[in-house]
Amino acid sequence: MKRGICLVVLGCVALLTAAPALAQEGMPPMGAPEEMKLITKMDGQYDVAFKFRMDPTAEYQESQANCTISTILDGSCQQMEFSGAMMGMPFQGIGWTTYSRGLGKWQTTWVDNMGASISYYLGEMMDGKMVFEGEETAPDGSKWHSRNTTFNITDDSFDWKMEMSTDGEEYFTTAMATYTRVGGMESKSADSEEGGW
Repeated sequence: MKRGICLVVLGCVALLTAAPALAQEGMPPMGAPEEMKLITKMDGQYDVAFKFRMDPTAEYQESQANCTISTILDGSCQQMEFSGAMMGMPFQGIGWTTYSRGLGKWQTTWVDNMGASISYYLGEMMDGKMVFEGEETAPDGSKWHSRNTTFNITDDSFDWKMEMSTDGEEYFTTAMATYTRVGGMESKSADSEEGGW
């Protein structure tokens, strides 16, 4: 009986000793994807000039905001904390961006105090721009397509725009923003032409 118990214990010890080697042999790459280095230069504090509209025939409403972008989780994710005003009310939002090795695509999420819902988008680098697409659901259950593009990325600024579509083919611009690094170059307007970095 004692011999049997000893054999079981020795077997368990052998398995525990071999487990790390076995796991490493079949494990995919872990930690921060190399692709994340492409966007870490965006880390910092920004002043934001943005404008938005909910209807393609409506006039844009302009506003100002502040934003902090930081790389977190040992470089595996970039976080955006946004604070400003929209339609005369306080507006706050948080977003996360990372690169999925499994999907071979960028992923980003967004949640704010107005929508109170998590938006999820998949994206890729296209012509030097980061283009994300996803589907949104309104409180009444209706759905629409959404496309977000980050472009004109420099050391001190970048531009962003959001487009909406009901059919996934014809889009209209619903929001535009220019992020200017605090202490960096002079502020631009939110009307900059698109360009890659």
